[in-house]
Amino acid sequence: MTEKQWLKCAEPELMSELLKTQLSERKSRLLACAICRDMGREIKDQRFSRMIVTGERWADEGIEPPEADEVSNDGDTLHDEAWAAGNLGTSIAALSTQFCIMPVPLHSFFPPPKPKLQGWRRVLEISSKVLDRVLGNENEAQAHFREERRTRCYYAREVLGNPFRPVTFAPDWRTSTALALAAQMYRSRDFSAMPILADALQDAGCENTDILNHCRGPGPHVRGCWGVDLVLEKE
Repeated sequence: MTEKQWLKCAEPELMSELLKTQLSERKSRLLACAICRDMGREIKDQRFSRMIVTGERWADEGIEPPEADEVSNDGDTLHDEAWAAGNLGTSIAALSTQFCIMPVPLHSFFPPPKPKLQGWRRVLEISSKVLDRVLGNENEAQAHFREERRTRCYYAREVLGNPFRPVTFAPDWRTSTALALAAQMYRSRDFSAMPILADALQDAGCENTDILNHCRGPGPHVRGCWGVDLVLEKE
């Protein structure tokens, strides 16, 4: 994969190998949690949010939380209830979110491409065009699936950054103001102060356009954001 492909990629399978080699276990789990938060942003059931919070704890503490099995069982129950009620979106999200509290959190979201399917990308492209001709414009389910795949790739870039242009972070940029802003955003999961963080970094002498543009960009930003992690010295 080239840098241009990485920045534009909308196919999670093509990112899988790079993520596998570049992401720490912590970042892998936070990436899964970010994807699941997005998937379930309309779900109010605490059993769903508890799976994500437990996954984030696992990422930050580096060990499996003692309640992980209980939380996973509750997720199973939520999935079964949603399925029985015909709520397909909640049932899929509940099932997927259990990967946040599994040993390999990204397997469900960034599966490796299957080598035996020679030219599988071309086949998918042709099949999609045929379906569009037969059925007209893509239906709501197809559009949702396509957008979900793009979202996964966005969060991969949000967490890993640009692996082709790694940023060397100068210790002098890590001022008390920058540290306080980054820590507060990380704790609260409210990243609205990212542009202010960019100003603080620039005041400290940072002129790296990649990190400044990322902090001032539209987001969304999540726990595991590569810019915040650099400030907080998190791997």
